[in-house]
Amino acid sequence: MKTNYIRMKIGQLGILSRGVTYSPPEDLRSESDSTSIWLLRSTNLQGGEINLDDVTIVAAHCAKPNQRLANGDIAICTANGSKALVGKASLVCLPNPSQYVVGAFCARMRPNDGESPEFLAALFESGFYKSWIGRLLAGTNINNLKPSDIASCSIRMPSSLAQRNRLGEIFSLSRLQIKTLDRLIAAKREQKRGLMQQL
Repeated sequence: MKTNYIRMKIGQLGILSRGVTYSPPEDLRSESDSTSIWLLRSTNLQGGEINLDDVTIVAAHCAKPNQRLANGDIAICTANGSKALVGKASLVCLPNPSQYVVGAFCARMRPNDGESPEFLAALFESGFYKSWIGRLLAGTNINNLKPSDIASCSIRMPSSLAQRNRLGEIFSLSRLQIKTLDRLIAAKREQKRGLMQQL
C-alpha cells in the first residue's frame, strides 16, 4: 500500500496539558505515602525515557486526578535555564504511572485513542521538531514554551492512522534493539575493565 504523507500538527494526535504546581516547602514531602505523589521534572526526562534517580515527592492534593500520568503519555520539558533542554520529551513507561505527575515546567501529551505512543515519541525526537523548538526560542532570553507552541508544530507524516501505527511498531522494535545493544556494550566495557585490572 502506498503511503500518503501530509502535514499534520502534533496537536491533532493528542491532548497537551500543563504540569502540576506546588508550594514549597509546605507541599514537599521527604517520604512517599498514601497522601503523596511523585513529581517528574526536566531532569527526569533523559534520552527519550523517564529516569527515576531523583524524583520530587509532593502532597497528592496538588494534582487533579486527570493530571496523573498513564503509560503511553509523553512528558515534555517546557521551561529550563538551558535552551538545549527545552522541548525534550520522554515516553512514559512506568510500573505505577498513576502515582506520577509532571511538574509545572513540563507538559503532558496524551495520545488520542488509537494513536501510537511510540510514533508520537519518535516525532519528538525528529530533526524537524527540534528545529521548530529552536526557531521558537531564537532571539529570546525566555526559555519557556506553552503547550499550544508544541501543539502547533506541523510535521509531514502518514495521513493514515494504520500507517502511523505501523511506523510506531517499527520504532518500538528499534528502541528495544537499541536498549539490548546498550546493555551488551555496557557489559563488554565492564568485562574489559575487569581484565585491565588483572594486568
